[in-house]
Amino acid sequence: MSTSEPETVLDLFSRPAALYRLCNSDTAPVNGQPIRETGLHSVDWGTVATSVVAAACTAVFVTLAVEYLAKPSLEARKERILQQHKARRNGRTQLLRIRELGIRLSAHRRIPKASTSNRALHREIYAEFNKELPDAVKKFDEAFQEIAPSLPRLIYSAVTGYLGVVKAIAMSEGSWSHKGSNISLATLPMIDVWDTPRWRCIRLRRRVRQLELVLDTAVDLFRQGKGVEALDEKEPAGGTAELTS
Repeated sequence: MSTSEPETVLDLFSRPAALYRLCNSDTAPVNGQPIRETGLHSVDWGTVATSVVAAACTAVFVTLAVEYLAKPSLEARKERILQQHKARRNGRTQLLRIRELGIRLSAHRRIPKASTSNRALHREIYAEFNKELPDAVKKFDEAFQEIAPSLPRLIYSAVTGYLGVVKAIAMSEGSWSHKGSNISLATLPMIDVWDTPRWRCIRLRRRVRQLELVLDTAVDLFRQGKGVEALDEKEPAGGTAELTS
């Protein structure tokens, strides 16, 4: 190899002495050019430190921004979602309670003749059921109001229609048995609507339509002073005595 030509890296690796000079000199040739000219041997530690500091400051800034700006809104949203789930569970509990009271009141229509001597006791028990019914409807209304802003219009309209009918029947002075049977009739499809996921659009629409039909039937029956038994083809067998509220 001519001494006038610059040494390459491969040539230097073939000679330990030349390799040592390569590692300890910034003028050793690399591909025909001095290392000082290529800039491969020198490191700008000021630039490195600036980059590290900038990255650290950015990380701290983002963390503080999330902590003080985004986190409060996320916590509020989490709390709101938990409240809505609680209200939905409470609403379903009250619907089940309304239906239970309706079924119990509907049993006041006819009781066995053998129980006639206990008429006063029966009236006291059913009067308590009749007293609890408006309170259960009120609690369901309160649970509904908590989640009403987040409900689709279809569900919102269905629930308000149900509440209007049930409140009118529960606060009326009609027969306890007719009141209970009509409320029980209207509440069952309301439970189905309440339990249907929002994304099941077709099923939800079908159940809302069924609820509307049942509400119309319950209103017509109550206006006529009748209960669900009027829909039966056959009247109950004899041997019973009527109790009126």
